[in-house]
Amino acid sequence: MSIRLMSQAWEDERVRGTELLLLLALCDFANDEGVCFPSVNRLAKRCRVEKRAVQRHITTLIGKGIVRRHLNQSQYATNIYVVSLGGVKKDTGVKATIPAVSPQTPEPSVEPSKDKEDQWFKAYCELMKKLKLNIPRTLSDTRRKALRCRMRDDRNENQILDEIENSDFLQGKKSDWVISLDWVLIKRNWIRTLERTYRNRKEKNNDHSKTWWHNATN
Repeated sequence: MSIRLMSQAWEDERVRGTELLLLLALCDFANDEGVCFPSVNRLAKRCRVEKRAVQRHITTLIGKGIVRRHLNQSQYATNIYVVSLGGVKKDTGVKATIPAVSPQTPEPSVEPSKDKEDQWFKAYCELMKKLKLNIPRTLSDTRRKALRCRMRDDRNENQILDEIENSDFLQGKKSDWVISLDWVLIKRNWIRTLERTYRNRKEKNNDHSKTWWHNATN
């Protein structure tokens, strides 16, 4: 914790509201040189806000020159932040305290929006209707949480729909078993589907970039 930086943050009239709360949280994590590396999740928990709000306000603080962000090249690639208040110079000894900093400053990963989740669920239901399979009634909180994790961590949600469309096995044509939404949202099943494990053998090397999903969304 840097008491000096927190005191300067309170006096800085450029920030207010949630933005000020976030700046104070960064100062709370920082040393006297302004260096800290809390995760977005930890900042969101500390400020009692959503992660998207943290990402948005950090971008604003960077635009005002109050915070600098670097990508840590360590195993977990946690962003490193440098708080600059009260005339702290950029060429002080701060750089020496930051291990393996990349000159690139990518935006932090963004959670998929609720609209995007609903859009995918609607497309999944439309595919089930087309294939004459069971259509899930709702995107429950449990399902939505799992879908959000898959879309954020494993991605390629559009390809999942294409793979289902091109798999007799997943459609129940090879056995009595048939795909379900809950099965799809399990991490190992999602990944194996992306790896084309269940695609028809004759279809595995074909390009399906013009499948129903792409036609519907273009």
